[in-house]
Amino acid sequence: MVPLDCVRLVKYDSLHDYIDRSFDGEETQQIYKVFGGVRFIYSFDLLLEIKRPDQTFPTYHPGGNVTDVQSRWLIVIVETVFAS
Repeated sequence: MVPLDCVRLVKYDSLHDYIDRSFDGEETQQIYKVFGGVRFIYSFDLLLEIKRPDQTFPTYHPGGNVTDVQSRWLIVIVETVFAS
């Protein structure tokens, strides 16, 4: 089991393969406000980022680019799950 302070949602643009941002500091906001209103379809995905208790989450700036996101996330998940 992963503690709540070791997980967070991040906004991922699968078309351009980058993590756009995290939602740090917006935990008390209603989700539709965080996403910019209610829409039938959103043009992004959400990923669940997991870290070990001794790590800090990376900072993602809107429009920032993280290359090879899928491999990076697989590594993060494997390290988190199997390193405990």
